[in-house]
Amino acid sequence: MKQEPDIILRRPVLIPYRLMNCLSLQGKAKKSFGNGSAYYIGCYTDKETLKDIYQKASQDAGIHKGFKEAAWPLIIRSGVNQHGKCLHYVLNYSEVEQQMENLYEYVQDLLTGISFKKGEKIHLADWGVAILEEQEWK
Repeated sequence: MKQEPDIILRRPVLIPYRLMNCLSLQGKAKKSFGNGSAYYIGCYTDKETLKDIYQKASQDAGIHKGFKEAAWPLIIRSGVNQHGKCLHYVLNYSEVEQQMENLYEYVQDLLTGISFKKGEKIHLADWGVAILEEQEWK
């Protein structure tokens, strides 16, 4: 009897291969280790599937804050300042004005003073930046 490597047997399969001779194998899998997880992608995949895997991985890591919703040329980086406030830096890497839907419950742009509720449009000038501070709902 052929022994499969344990690395294949112990991973939850996210998406199996579709080819007949590979049905017992997995194309994408997740493996827990210590306090975290690793995701294995052993095949070519389309962009949407890859985005879904990245979104799931970021949710599992507790860092998901609108990952899938923001896409190039808009980049979002987040952090916490010395006062414990959550900040989101939105960068427009484009010579064209961009807009995005506010992904957070209630934020204030520290550069303009404008506040946005979730779902409202935020406009960024070409090569613009917004620094969004999460606020308590007023």
